[in-house]
Amino acid sequence: MTNCPGGCTGITPHPQLTLYEEVIDPSGLANLKQQLREALSVVEAREQNLYESMRPKSLAEVKILQAHLKAALEDLEQTAQALAQKQEGKQEG
Repeated sequence: MTNCPGGCTGITPHPQLTLYEEVIDPSGLANLKQQLREALSVVEAREQNLYESMRPKSLAEVKILQAHLKAALEDLEQTAQALAQKQEGKQEG
């Protein structure tokens, strides 16, 4: 078994994030909540950057994605028709 920092997710714990087991007073809990809010804000910003980086950057990329989507929709339509025919066959028999 491999020992991975961050549980093999590629995410390492924030170095200044206090472990909740160590928090024993209300001010410590408030501090922990603020640290968690800040860490979540960082994660959400990274997530937004990732989503933006994955969006098509050119008309050519958009056209390629549209072609893939069209093919996927056609495949789904064929699957739906085959399933409908199969279901009709069971109802008749």
